Amino acid sequence: MQEIELKKTYNKVLTRFYNGCNYIEEHPEQDEKYYPKVLELKNIIDKILEKLPNATEEEILNGFKV
Repeated sequence: MQEIELKKTYNKVLTRFYNGCNYIEEHPEQDEKYYPKVLELKNIIDKILEKLPNATEEEILNGFKV
C-alpha cells in the first residue's frame, strides 16, 4: 500500500477510534459492546504507524495532511 493510501486509511481509522472513545464515554452502559471494536481500531492504528515510522506526534494524534 502506498504511503498516501496508508495515511488516508490512518485518518479514517483514527476518526472512528475517537468517535468510538467518545461514544463509550457518553454511554458507559454500552462499554462491553463497543470496547472490543475500539481496541480493534487501536490495533489497526498501531499497525499502520509501524509502516509510517517518521510520523510526528501531531500526525499521530490528529491525522495526516493528505
